[in-house]
Amino acid sequence: LNHREGVTQGGGRDLFLLDSQKAKAAKLEADLVRPAFKSKTLQAWLVPDQDLVLLYPYVADDDRLKPAFRISHKKLADALDFDVALDSWEAARRSAGGQWLLETLERRIAQNLVSYPNVARYLVGHYQRLQSRTFKHKNVRDFGRMWYEYLWPRGVEVVSQIPRLVSPSLIRDVRFALDDKGLLSDHAAIFLVVTRDTAKAHAELRRKLARATGRPESDEDVQLYVLAHLNSEYALEVLKRGRNPTPKGYYPVNESFLQEVMIDGAPTPGVARSALEHARAELAAHAGR
Repeated sequence: LNHREGVTQGGGRDLFLLDSQKAKAAKLEADLVRPAFKSKTLQAWLVPDQDLVLLYPYVADDDRLKPAFRISHKKLADALDFDVALDSWEAARRSAGGQWLLETLERRIAQNLVSYPNVARYLVGHYQRLQSRTFKHKNVRDFGRMWYEYLWPRGVEVVSQIPRLVSPSLIRDVRFALDDKGLLSDHAAIFLVVTRDTAKAHAELRRKLARATGRPESDEDVQLYVLAHLNSEYALEVLKRGRNPTPKGYYPVNESFLQEVMIDGAPTPGVARSALEHARAELAAHAGR
């Protein structure tokens, strides 16, 4: 497993991380809305249901993500690019001021240029705040992003790979959890996913776990086996060994910590079954709370 940081909005987090009822009231298109959690509330073993969603304005394009409003047009690369006037009507409307932005959007919607009109209306309704976001004294556009995009949207594997393990990026105690729903989060979360670099080792562990337990090969068994190790006292010792906490007593969940946690890649039947039974028992106990 490799770790991937959660998405980074670069400001305006409250505009993207929403109560699910608010998203329904705005009729935001389901393709761009994902169930979500706040990383600071994450507990060990199981992600609690928080009735939150993350507006994620990206769509899959083969093995990568692209902005949801990107289009093929001779004048316009993105349907929500309002720095470009498509024609004389748009240019004249902009010069007139007033509600030119919303009127331009509605006209582009009528011209079938906008794939997700309700999300577009929601974003444009917060245009001034979103387009003025800055990071390290640079506007979001200076990072090659559209005004409505995340600063760092992360890769397609964070969006699509299920199951996976998640953790806050700063912790006092180990609190990794199994995510079997494909949840997203605010920026302060770590997602442990299989990448091209780790796919071979992941497949080998899956085979060895199946051989040790007598069960069919299962990605979830791999996740539970790793989860049992990451939520152990041993992992907590590794986390704190030779590392200085932040002034508030937190430790970062980073590559160096994860690489130091030694996980038996060829477990005996007893070790494999014990780890899996422990993880399942903890998950069941937390589900009942």
